[in-house]
Amino acid sequence: MYNFVDHLPRIYYDGVGVPFVEDVMELPIHGPDEPVYTISVMARLVGVSTQVLRIWERESLVCPARTEKNNRLYSENDFYRLVQIRDLKTPR
Repeated sequence: MYNFVDHLPRIYYDGVGVPFVEDVMELPIHGPDEPVYTISVMARLVGVSTQVLRIWERESLVCPARTEKNNRLYSENDFYRLVQIRDLKTPR
């Protein structure tokens, strides 16, 4: 399974001001269920148009969260579901 945040580097400075980077454990910025991706970003990630995402929503294949201004927001779990839907709907 693809992980959006593999790890975050931490930058330190030695005594003379030369930076060096040390890898740290994975520190996710948000959980996989937290809706943070707009429809245009999700369309680019999945490889479909925004109109296709709207159609799939009308077909009840996905149900994105909505902001106060009624904008769609997708989560990382929505991404995995949309990739599966895309793969199943793609003619072979």
